[in-house]
Amino acid sequence: MTFLTNHFPYSRTGQESANIVRSRLDSAPESVYLTGRYPSAIFSSAREHYFMAVPKRKTTPSRRNMRRSHDSLQTVRQTECTNCGELKRPHHICQACGHYHGREVAEVSSL
Repeated sequence: MTFLTNHFPYSRTGQESANIVRSRLDSAPESVYLTGRYPSAIFSSAREHYFMAVPKRKTTPSRRNMRRSHDSLQTVRQTECTNCGELKRPHHICQACGHYHGREVAEVSSL
């Protein structure tokens, strides 16, 4: 039963959990092994830690939409270049003249 090792709750070590399941399987009737299926009572304490979190209620459209309110695409902000008057992105070099913050920092041919 090595497949049961290290797959059980965090409150026990993997070996302790495996020993508990092994003892339950040892006491199980022989028909369990012949059918290849384990009754749910054998894994009842171990199985409860495998369930995922499931919401108690359906999420309402209002809550869903409030959660998604920040997911929309934002418009590109643009400001006017102080040197040439072209539109440019804030805190970026102007693509038309190469100026940034009142001084030329790049040549237009390199942009």
